[in-house]
Amino acid sequence: MNYVNYETAIVQTHKVRLANWPTGLKFVNLSFIGTVGDIQTLHNSLRTGECHWEKLTRLQQIAHKLDLERRQEAGEIVGKPQKQRSDAGTKRKQGGSLQGGRGAAPAQRGHGGVPGQSAMSREIVESSGDE
Repeated sequence: MNYVNYETAIVQTHKVRLANWPTGLKFVNLSFIGTVGDIQTLHNSLRTGECHWEKLTRLQQIAHKLDLERRQEAGEIVGKPQKQRSDAGTKRKQGGSLQGGRGAAPAQRGHGGVPGQSAMSREIVESSGDE
């Protein structure tokens, strides 16, 4: 799950949230939870249904969206921004158009797995019944 961008990638996109996350337990990727006891607490909370996924109502969706906008306007970074491409700002090659603007035709491959070579049939060896 995307814990870093939970507010935008999970709640805003899928309109669900985790309700009743155990108190005293940081909301982080499970591999970053420090102790076995904390993992057991979370596991028990999920197993009993105390901590559960709930679908947001239309009113909750609007309130969440407004809250995110308010926090962003206040200068808070909501989530982790996506890393910029190393070749940002440079032109990249565009694929040629072979079929009326629908993109390049897929490469045809033979059974040998080598591009540009087709599969070769095996030579037929007829045997005489004298053997």
